[in-house]
Amino acid sequence: MRIDKGIDSRNGGKLLIIFFKTEDGKWLKTNLVKSYRNFKQWKPLLRVGNILEGLVMIDGETVDADWIPVLREHPELSWEEEKLWNLSKTVF
Repeated sequence: MRIDKGIDSRNGGKLLIIFFKTEDGKWLKTNLVKSYRNFKQWKPLLRVGNILEGLVMIDGETVDADWIPVLREHPELSWEEEKLWNLSKTVF
């Protein structure tokens, strides 16, 4: 999972672009805005290294952010990965 800081949303706030890497190496994405209702449900899942299941697709590369996936696995992060994760939390 990779989280871009995003751009200004047309409805106010920041549009966060979340990228997911599939098991076969393909990248998928979804867009979240902190002020939208679904962000509260996604926030606990947004951690680098998390393995999610139950993603619902809008098209071949876009995940539907209105469907909340399930956390399948939360692997331990190395010290370097944890440091990067702590830096990325400033997005939230």
